[in-house]
Amino acid sequence: MLDTIDRSIARPQTEEETMLNPFTHRKILKKGRPGTGTIVAMSNRESGSSSQNVAMTLQIRVEGMTPYEVEDQWMVSSKQTLGFGMELPVKVDPEKPHKVAIDWDAAQDRHAAETTARRAALAAEGPVGGAGAAPIFDPLGGDSVFGGALGDHQGFAAPAEPSIDLRNDPELREKIEKVIGRELTPGTTERLDFTSDPQMGAAVMQVIAQHQAELQMRAANPAAAASGAGDAGDVLSQIERLDALRQSGALSQEEFEEQKRKLLG
Repeated sequence: MLDTIDRSIARPQTEEETMLNPFTHRKILKKGRPGTGTIVAMSNRESGSSSQNVAMTLQIRVEGMTPYEVEDQWMVSSKQTLGFGMELPVKVDPEKPHKVAIDWDAAQDRHAAETTARRAALAAEGPVGGAGAAPIFDPLGGDSVFGGALGDHQGFAAPAEPSIDLRNDPELREKIEKVIGRELTPGTTERLDFTSDPQMGAAVMQVIAQHQAELQMRAANPAAAASGAGDAGDVLSQIERLDALRQSGALSQEEFEEQKRKLLG
């Protein structure tokens, strides 16, 4: 069986095998093997249509199978959020693994749950930049106080203008400058417009979330922050808080591992 799967994956797709028809899509969703598909490439989405075919390359992971990539087109609703690196729940035809159906209902449920968790994590951290700073909201939530989501839902549905207080936190300003590639004005509150680059907005928000986690750890254990050491209980507690941020999506796996290495010395 595995030999059949390996040959099927390696075999180039023919014209007839691309773009699942609705019947085949439903059949695979019902009887296929569950897995995840990570978006590694995708075509631009046109505005104005309620749904459209979107060409994507997905890295497919199914338990018991070697990860592989599938290039195909899928019918996508304009309401569905997509972005590079996003994981989508999929079902795979066990006989023809290149036939992959995306479970859009499960994807929307997962996105809603992750959005709720991210918002809760960011809200628990409070404003960035000290007293009087404007609150920072989730860039992937789709609606917020700073500009709303992109009208065509292309890429991440990220708010366009996070308001970041730079008056009291030069350390945060320096981190953001490295991400956006330009200097910000010290001593001011500057609005950063990511309407044309929502993925940059998401990257900035990750920096902010990580900075918030660092501030929280320093506040919880000033002595350890100053000396670079703390007792085992404090370190464990800080790692648990970082892991909670990782699970909520506020920190990436790489950022979590980096912070954990710093704590463990």
